[in-house]
Amino acid sequence: MTLVWVRDQKLDIDLTGELSSFTFEQERWTEDKLICASPFRYDRHPSFFVNLDNLPGKEIAGTWKDSGSGETGSFLKLLSHLRGEDPEETFYYLMEMYAPKAYSEAIDLTRFLEIKKEFKPLKCNLEAEYSYLLSRGISKETQDLLDVRGSGDKVAFLWKNPRGEIQAIKYRLTNSKVFYYEKNGQRLNTLLYGIDQVYKHKCRTIAITEAEIDALSWWEHGRGAVALGGSSISKRQVDLLKQCGVENIIISTDSDKTGQKLARIITKMLHPYFNLFKVRWAGKIKDVNDHIQEFSKTPSLIKISRF
Repeated sequence: MTLVWVRDQKLDIDLTGELSSFTFEQERWTEDKLICASPFRYDRHPSFFVNLDNLPGKEIAGTWKDSGSGETGSFLKLLSHLRGEDPEETFYYLMEMYAPKAYSEAIDLTRFLEIKKEFKPLKCNLEAEYSYLLSRGISKETQDLLDVRGSGDKVAFLWKNPRGEIQAIKYRLTNSKVFYYEKNGQRLNTLLYGIDQVYKHKCRTIAITEAEIDALSWWEHGRGAVALGGSSISKRQVDLLKQCGVENIIISTDSDKTGQKLARIITKMLHPYFNLFKVRWAGKIKDVNDHIQEFSKTPSLIKISRF
């Protein structure tokens, strides 16, 4: 455990435990650093490092540097990127995990002070832009089905409610692994990407994925799917699943340690309500999109529970 600054909080965090649940290219661990290829860029060289400990007079634990781009940053920024979440969601995760009393008090205060305002659905002025996702095996028809937008350097994933109203917009840069969000959107852990199409098509069987591209990959091959938007599932997302009329769920999280941990959590939360299946991973395949790109078909399944 190491003291790490997270915004204005100093938390005693298991840095090695948090980071070792992810897979890094060219990773090498030393006593005070994780050295690897940059998780923010398409990179195959060990040009990135994370400080795992503080130095005398220097509280640097959790900070990182990308030598290839010259960028530096905080542990919060790195972990939110690895988890595929908005930094706010990752901040609450760290507070709940490592400072539960302060987290509980902060949540209570937020609820007390919060003034409810009617949310106005977002608008996206971008047009359809197909080239990037075509290179990932997603056809124009599937991109249109899920209303994917974009421009030359980014793809826009529109997160909608069951009525088809845009609640959040997540942008992914096409020349790197960086993503960001439209201002004033709803938090992704209160939504499910693709849920509007699940309702429209009255799906009885769907897959659950972490990322939007994996959900699109299932739709491409004729199977409805929703994305969680990261490596966690919330009670609100479970409620959305229970309300949408689905009977069978394919747990299709990534094959790495974080994805398999999430699969176990999803199984525990969903088994009383759905017939559950999980993906059978082969070799070094990371996710559904990788599998389809490699084998031109969706992965085989294992039945794990029946409600």
